Amino acid sequence: MKKLILTLSIFTIIGSVNAQEAKTKEVAKPMESASSAQPQMSKEQKEANLVESFKRAELSEEQQKKAREIMAESSAKNKEVKADTKLTEEEKKVKFKANADDKNAKLKELMGEAKYKAYTQAQKALKEAVQMAAPVKE
Repeated sequence: MKKLILTLSIFTIIGSVNAQEAKTKEVAKPMESASSAQPQMSKEQKEANLVESFKRAELSEEQQKKAREIMAESSAKNKEVKADTKLTEEEKKVKFKANADDKNAKLKELMGEAKYKAYTQAQKALKEAVQMAAPVKE
């Protein structure tokens, strides 16, 4: 009789532990979807900042279009580097830096010295404003 009660107690404990784990997984799913909404907001903010930077630098529509093409090309190169499993982290850093330098040189050539400087200053100012407005995570 004691063995029967002990066996039933063990099964009850195991059952309740499994039920609690299932609830935890269900609760975690909505939190994951909430955090996936954050990057979308970030993309919108980045787009708004980019448009504002273009305005402050007084770029023409054609210059804006070419600048976006340069940025998209750089982003594609960075994705390729990130996906390359043969590279070490240090080699990836070097390639990312080279891609950024190449992108910046092309943007500088496209915009000219004065507009490029205005563009980069606007980017820095907007980035700082977003960081100041973001809540501090503890």
